[in-house]
Amino acid sequence: MNNLLIIIYFIPAYLVGSISGGVIISKLVLNEDIRKHGSGNIGATNVARTLGYGWGLLTVSIDIFKAVVPLLVLKYFILTGSLQDTYILCGAGFFILLGHIYPVFLKFRGGKGVAVFIGMMLVLLPLETLIFLALYVIIAAITRYASLSSMISVAVFPVIIIFLNRANAYILPYIILSVLLATIIVIKHKENIVKLKNGVEHKFSFKKKEQSGE
Repeated sequence: MNNLLIIIYFIPAYLVGSISGGVIISKLVLNEDIRKHGSGNIGATNVARTLGYGWGLLTVSIDIFKAVVPLLVLKYFILTGSLQDTYILCGAGFFILLGHIYPVFLKFRGGKGVAVFIGMMLVLLPLETLIFLALYVIIAAITRYASLSSMISVAVFPVIIIFLNRANAYILPYIILSVLLATIIVIKHKENIVKLKNGVEHKFSFKKKEQSGE
């Protein structure tokens, strides 16, 4: 890989991804680290159940936009849309999510990446992402398990991409990216998988704050 590409695109993308909305919000609101509360996760679900759903929504927004803004700039103002540029765009998205999951600023202990995944894919594949979101909401509404909904939705996402883009010659980078990210996100949910298997995973509820491993 060209070292200049790494310096120009991928390192900045990783550093942006390493910025944690959940930690920033908890420091401002609680004057404490969100990792000391609830499940210990920096993600929006733990923020919502610790601080309230408004703060959780703000955390989701920050995590989504830290993927959306850099990729929009790359897509519309820097890259030209060639196949090589598509790989660069997908690579930048990958490093943003890698920074969120393994942030250099938090000793490489970050979130599970679903919100960042959504923000990234809204820029790269908006129609497919809307289908992803619909699937996520349906599964979450039926099961009330945020973790289960996340894992099933990201696992199905590559299939959605293939089904809707069978004639697209530039689709391979997106398929590779979606498979890599789905694998990483599911692995990051390994504790939730154990809890689901043992029947002790907390269900999502709007009626009260609960702790969750998501």
